[in-house]
Amino acid sequence: MAHRNSRHLRGVRQGTSGRQDPRSAERLGASRSDQRWIEASPYWATVLAAATTLGLALVIPARLVLPGLSCVLVGLAFALALMPAARMGSAVRYLSAALAFIGFGVALLTDPELVLPLLEDRDSH
Repeated sequence: MAHRNSRHLRGVRQGTSGRQDPRSAERLGASRSDQRWIEASPYWATVLAAATTLGLALVIPARLVLPGLSCVLVGLAFALALMPAARMGSAVRYLSAALAFIGFGVALLTDPELVLPLLEDRDSH
């Protein structure tokens, strides 16, 4: 015998207790193709970060690659988050979050002694 509200539960992921999982992408209105993009967003963010690192390594001095990468990734993450396509449950939102996470992680790896001379030179002008 089917539950009388089974029609409303169709397409919603169930938890082990039988209630709806609030993190379900289907509950947030994401289609199956969006779900595939959501699941792949950390990998796309990693590929994008690697390509950005390569591009920066070719353009700027080696000591500035990590600070530059951090600025570019966090800036790109905020730009993506401001897009209208970054609605709740969309792949753009998850990609933006992954880029911000990687960008802040890169900022933590940056050696401050390499960046301080740039800031001191700028203040003296």
